[in-house]
Amino acid sequence: MGRGFQTTANHSADGLASKRTEQITLPVLTLRQPWASLIMFGGKTIENRNWSPPKRLVGQRLAIHAGKKCERLYERIDDLDLADPIDRALRKCLDLLGGEHWPRGAILGTVELVGYGDRHNPDLTDAERDWFDGPVGWILRDPRPLSEPIPAQGKQGLWNFEINKDLLT
Repeated sequence: MGRGFQTTANHSADGLASKRTEQITLPVLTLRQPWASLIMFGGKTIENRNWSPPKRLVGQRLAIHAGKKCERLYERIDDLDLADPIDRALRKCLDLLGGEHWPRGAILGTVELVGYGDRHNPDLTDAERDWFDGPVGWILRDPRPLSEPIPAQGKQGLWNFEINKDLLT
């Protein structure tokens, strides 16, 4: 089992495991676009929140869900200013995604929550401070995108989602 995830297996009516697909339950955080994609593909390692994550999640993986809404400022990609480092990251991210649109309403992948704190956290690098807009920054590492986003209805706060373990890398 490990790392605090709940696991289940699919079983046939006779009680024997049929094509054993282990399911794990992951905590999920829904974000508006483009922030969800920037965490998964664009080097954004800080997620700004008004609240601290539960301490039990530090050191655990959580799934990143792209909500259906997009920040208005970033709906039109032709308005990006490539002299701005965040806009450059946005353009790079869209290029990696192979299109002009942000995936929405889907789980994009997982990250490790390695800590949290304010802008003065000594564990933050200068690059991470560029993403920090506080008051609380969740420090994220090791993004692992799914090969295909999984459609899911998002929720506010943290929520749980059961996923086939084989889909995670």
